[in-house]
Amino acid sequence: MLRVTKERIFIAESSPMAKNKAQEAHLAMYNVRRPTFLALGQGELGDLRYFTPEELRNIIVEAGASKVDMKLVDVDMPHHLAYFPLDEIRKIGEKAVRDDLEGRWRKALKMLDEYGEKHPPVIVLNAWK
Repeated sequence: MLRVTKERIFIAESSPMAKNKAQEAHLAMYNVRRPTFLALGQGELGDLRYFTPEELRNIIVEAGASKVDMKLVDVDMPHHLAYFPLDEIRKIGEKAVRDDLEGRWRKALKMLDEYGEKHPPVIVLNAWK
């Protein structure tokens, strides 16, 4: 979520940090998505990775913010958007890459089955010019 006004910007973004096994499961599956699409030559279709609070702060400061207020909020809610079909990974031509991503996918799926899937903490950022 992003809101911008003339003097202020507000961002609420998922973080790459896990506080429990269900959040780790979400991140394990989510982190297989982008490398899969890149390996397929379709980087424009894959999600970006989640940025750390430090990376978000640096982006905002580089864009011209003079004041940044940031906090991490644990939303404690289910999050089922990371999953995607194994069929996408099986389309990868390079065997070593395909095998690595399939192994990561299978491990992530096992984690999802065992722990469920929870939304990782959200970075809430307010910045001013």
